[in-house]
Amino acid sequence: VFDRNEAIILSMTAEERRRPSIINGQRRARIARGCGLTPTDVNALMKQWGEMNKMMGKVRAMAQQQGVGKKGKKGKKGKKMRMPGVPGMGGMNMNQLMNQMGGMPGMGGGMSDMEKLMQMNEQFRRK
Repeated sequence: VFDRNEAIILSMTAEERRRPSIINGQRRARIARGCGLTPTDVNALMKQWGEMNKMMGKVRAMAQQQGVGKKGKKGKKGKKMRMPGVPGMGGMNMNQLMNQMGGMPGMGGGMSDMEKLMQMNEQFRRK
C-alpha cells in the first residue's frame, strides 16, 4: 500500500504536495499517468489524506487547548493530555491513544503505519 501511495506522491509537483486543494481532475489524471495507476487510485489517496488531515487537525486543536507545544511536549506542569467529553480517556497520553486507534482502514493496525504516513507527509512537504 505504501509503495503505491509513495508512487502517487512522487508523481505530484512540490506545489501539489504543499497545497493538495489545487489538485483538480486534469492534475489527478496526470498524477495517475505518472505513477502508472488510475485516477480512482489517486482519488482514494486524496480522500484518505483528507480524512487524516481532518483527524490531525482535531488532535492539534486538543493539544493546543491543553498547552502542548508544537513538538509534542507534555502539557502544562507536565500533566498528561486530557480529552474532555470522551469517556474513559482522561489522562491518557497520546502515544497510548494512537496505539489503541488501530490505524487507518486498509493500512494495517497500530501506530507504525500512521507514523510512517506522517513522516512521508512531512518529507514531501519540505521538498
